[in-house]
Amino acid sequence: MSGSPQKQSALPAVGPLSKSPASNHAADVLLYTVYAVYFFNGMALCFEGAFNPELKDFFHLSYEQQMYTMFAKNIPFVFAAAIGLLITRIGYKNCLTAALLLFAIGTGLLVIGLNARSYEMVLAGFLAIGIGFNFQLVAGNPLLCSLGAPETGSSRLNLGNALGAIAQIIAPLIISLIIPETVVSVNEKLPYIRGLFIVIALMLAAFALFTWTARDAATFENAETSAAKKPQSTQAAGSSAAGWVFGLIAIFLVLGAEAGLFGFYRNYLEDPKIAGLTSHQSQRMFTIYFGVFAAGS
Repeated sequence: MSGSPQKQSALPAVGPLSKSPASNHAADVLLYTVYAVYFFNGMALCFEGAFNPELKDFFHLSYEQQMYTMFAKNIPFVFAAAIGLLITRIGYKNCLTAALLLFAIGTGLLVIGLNARSYEMVLAGFLAIGIGFNFQLVAGNPLLCSLGAPETGSSRLNLGNALGAIAQIIAPLIISLIIPETVVSVNEKLPYIRGLFIVIALMLAAFALFTWTARDAATFENAETSAAKKPQSTQAAGSSAAGWVFGLIAIFLVLGAEAGLFGFYRNYLEDPKIAGLTSHQSQRMFTIYFGVFAAGS
């Protein structure tokens, strides 16, 4: 999830931009585009993950089967290295476009799966969303670090991940406002859920079209490519490889903890033997929970 602790890309750091006005303007446009991608994808991630109890009831799932959605969304993390290699071929900006498209396709598959009552299609949708999220991380984090002065790179990275966290805080609150409190059963909620997913898919597709047609920062692409190809010393390469492995393990564990906490949070609150909250109340608590989680991370 994009509200999780700051995740570093497996790619080598890219160099600073040239100082020409045209390059700086293109870099500014690209920077704000990356910020927007983090925000919209963070909101989409939360919207799609907030309905786990409804999916469980609609498809008559066990708790184990319910968690397959979280597994499908997080297992693509193992493809991060392959995505890093792909970036050298298609560029960072195009990888962000791919992330948005995969989010849009995955959200569309959720709608199709709900209409066809196909849980397999829903899982395919979450898999596409998970791959898109990894495209965002692998391409977006190095971009945020490099689009500006090197000494402020960590601040831009923190801001990007914070925007994703803010989006995830807002999303459950929006859900509680869209779905009336009197709508209780999953069949009554279904038209609202479908409509919300359709709107999200269209917005993501439109944003992907914008990033694809936006003027590419050619000077920046040249700078980042040359920086990525600079030879490293054997000692530096070994240190980088070790850091990458430990980072991979750390993020894998964090994602597993997130999946368990977020996946069962509403189920826990709505259980009559525990808190017995209504779905509307649990979604409000979900907003508070995301806020506390984001502050702690």
